[in-house]
Parts: sequence; C-alpha cells; structure tokens
Amino acid sequence: MTAQYARSLGTRGPQSNPGASGAPPAPSTTRPTEYAVRPAATTVSIEAEFTSRALDEAATRLRSWAATRGFPTRGRPFVVLDGAQTCRVFVAIDDAADPHPETGVTAERRPAGAVVATSNMTRRQAEDVLRGVLDLIGDLASGPPEFHASKEGFGEGTLHVPVLSDPFAAGPPSKQSAA
Repeated sequence: MTAQYARSLGTRGPQSNPGASGAPPAPSTTRPTEYAVRPAATTVSIEAEFTSRALDEAATRLRSWAATRGFPTRGRPFVVLDGAQTCRVFVAIDDAADPHPETGVTAERRPAGAVVATSNMTRRQAEDVLRGVLDLIGDLASGPPEFHASKEGFGEGTLHVPVLSDPFAAGPPSKQSAA
C-alpha cells in the first residue's frame, strides 16, 4: 500500500540576486509534494537531446517500437536527470524485451522504491525544484532524480526523487518552504 502525504513545497525564484547575505530568494510558488512507492518496472530507453521536442519524439518512437513488438506500455515516459545535454528517455513496458542493438533501444529493469514526487512544473523549473526538495529531505535521497512527462508531454511534468525512507513518516508535515 502506498503511503502518501500532501505537502506544499516552495520553489526558488530566479537565482540571479540571492541577496547580500547569500540566502536564497523567498519562495515564489508552491507545488504539491508527496511520498509514494513506485513499482518495479521493465523499461526500454533511447538517447535524446534534452529539449522538450526531442524528448517527446523519443517517447513516441519508444511507444511505436513497443507497439510493433506487442509490448503494452505503462505510465508516462520519463528521463533521468544527470545534468547532461543528452539523456535517455524511458518508457515502462509490461514484459521483458530484448531489443536489437542497431535500433538504439535498450531494455533494463527498474527496481521498486520509495520516491518523493513533486508535481506541476515545467522541465526547466525541475532543477530549481530539485534543489529545494534535496534541501528538505537531506541524506534520505538515494538515487538520480527523474522527470516524468505530463499527459501533454515533456514540457510539464512531475519530479521524482528516490529516497531511502518516508521523510514524512512522523505524520503530515507542517507547511515549509525550500530555503
């Protein structure tokens, strides 16, 4: 069973003038943040440039690849955020696959695990929101963050940060801002 708690998380505004003290600017908006347990999944992936258009095209190509081979897809596509200008777009499928190396498609198994998910952001805002989430959860982060596309594509989505345990286990947290 998935444990979930609603939480408002302030995001940082523009970073150009943090102030003379070096403190970050005040939060500009709030975003829903919750703890969830993601299921294990078999994924297929392909490399793409880190632009919304290229990511959406890669996701379409992966869905097409899966459909022509009879593999139903699950959920929305996602990318692992590693700071590179290119990345791998992932789509979960219902079965194990063995793609031919010449296609550029690779398959792997993603283990089940806990995540802190923050929704309602653009792909460009994800980096600032990620800093705020990491400030809040500290040493509980346990792997590279992922950006999951919305229904409309990679222009908007949800940031998933893998965690070792539920950072909100003591009960629903009080409202805080990422500072």
